[in-house]
Amino acid sequence: MPMQRAKEVQQYAEEIVFHAKKGTSYSDGIVESMLISPEARQILYEQLVPRYKDRHFFFTRIINRYATKIKHQDPQAFIEFVDWPGELRPANPVGEARKKHVAEQYDASRRNRRRYIGEAVKLGLVDPSQPKD
Repeated sequence: MPMQRAKEVQQYAEEIVFHAKKGTSYSDGIVESMLISPEARQILYEQLVPRYKDRHFFFTRIINRYATKIKHQDPQAFIEFVDWPGELRPANPVGEARKKHVAEQYDASRRNRRRYIGEAVKLGLVDPSQPKD
């Protein structure tokens, strides 16, 4: 699909998942008005909402195909949901997985200690008064 269309579809996909996560009657009405088929709503509530319970926003990404249409030279792209099994470029972890990631990266090398020190202190993983070289 063309890049502009992918950007428009991304807004709707983000909004649908955002409202489905809220779980209020108003939000459920919005989701029901945007997704007409019951199969699509079932997939949304059974697969996507539990997958993104820790992620506050940015549920999708647009990937540029670096190709153009022959007729009018529109750049081509496609849209995908993040955090699915087997993805080629994994998204940044959130929640408890983020804590684990920061702890592993902090202990991996001296460069990563400088890079992740601020976040490790915020998450309570290290004591700022006890430097680790």
